[in-house]
Amino acid sequence: MGHIALAAPIAHLWYLRNTPSPLGVILDVPQKELESVVYFTKYLVTAIDNDKRKEALNNLAVNSENRQKQIDVDSKAAIERYKSSNRQREKRT
Repeated sequence: MGHIALAAPIAHLWYLRNTPSPLGVILDVPQKELESVVYFTKYLVTAIDNDKRKEALNNLAVNSENRQKQIDVDSKAAIERYKSSNRQREKRT
């Protein structure tokens, strides 16, 4: 038999829509949930790599901290620009 590598996984309707769904029975997933995965409206997580999860959470924490610092710097600079423009207006009047 041959093997074809596809860009996306596919499932024949006979294996998806029969009652009970053979794919649903094998995977122990309800038919509605399985249909949403097959029609690419949802994802099904089968395994989690805890090391990569921890690394991603650490990266997220560092990035959010850096972004918060940048927002603080930008807002302080904007406040100073606003104050200086107000001072210049007051000097004119």
